Amino acid sequence: ASGRVHIWSAETLDLLQTLDMHSQQITSMRWNSAATELAVATYANGRSTVSLFQNCATNRSSTPARQTKLSDHATVPLDSTAILKLPINEERVTAISLSPHQLAISTDSSLKIMEVMRGGNSGRNARSLAAENDDAGTVVAGTAVRVSSPRTIPLPSSAAFLDHSPSGDRLAAAYFSVRLVRVIDTATGDVQHDINGPRAVACVRFSPNGRLLAMVGYESRVYLCSAASGHRLLILNGASSPVGSIGFTPRVIFDRTGRRIATNDWQGRITIWQAEPR
Repeated sequence: ASGRVHIWSAETLDLLQTLDMHSQQITSMRWNSAATELAVATYANGRSTVSLFQNCATNRSSTPARQTKLSDHATVPLDSTAILKLPINEERVTAISLSPHQLAISTDSSLKIMEVMRGGNSGRNARSLAAENDDAGTVVAGTAVRVSSPRTIPLPSSAAFLDHSPSGDRLAAAYFSVRLVRVIDTATGDVQHDINGPRAVACVRFSPNGRLLAMVGYESRVYLCSAASGHRLLILNGASSPVGSIGFTPRVIFDRTGRRIATNDWQGRITIWQAEPR
């Protein structure tokens, strides 16, 4: 409700930065895998906007974003001026995923996937949002960020969480209300497969090698599935929440090696499992 984004160090828990979004509500946010860019969705005056921020080191460097690493810029603040502001529509944004070359945005009615091109790159119907499409968005002068026209994909319901595969060729979407995880080919928009998820599935993640999917709902039970086939391989039992417990947001994540999986539960605990990558 404050309209601000607070960023802490994961190592020291020190507050590193606060971004004032000047908005009534922040509905979703997402780092890219290198933690060099942050996408933030806001809702104000009946309209949603997605803003893209880049850290100062990346802005000053000619190194492509996909080659920078979290360890290089873990304590480098974000530039407080967004490099991209993308008005969506009157609907709230429910989930975002940001890969090196794509931005995926879910609203109440659809999923939009668009290519993101930086620097001098062009192609695939790329547009300068500021110069060529006043309704599409605003690019800050000098940032040389372009996006393609969005590919719109119908949804069974609004997605609670989105996650790109490490290569960016697939997108996993968790649908809270229908207990479903859908894997989508990002090049074509085709559905590769649907997976029955845990009750009230609220988060889904690809493993670092892209072979596994971990998903979790309000029971804190982690389903591990094959990303290629959708077949369920294992269920990890966490702390089941009582009926009606909604005071937390279930999340699951792999560590960088793929050997550990962490999730939270309604009791405020973090559970970590040891796993061998497949």
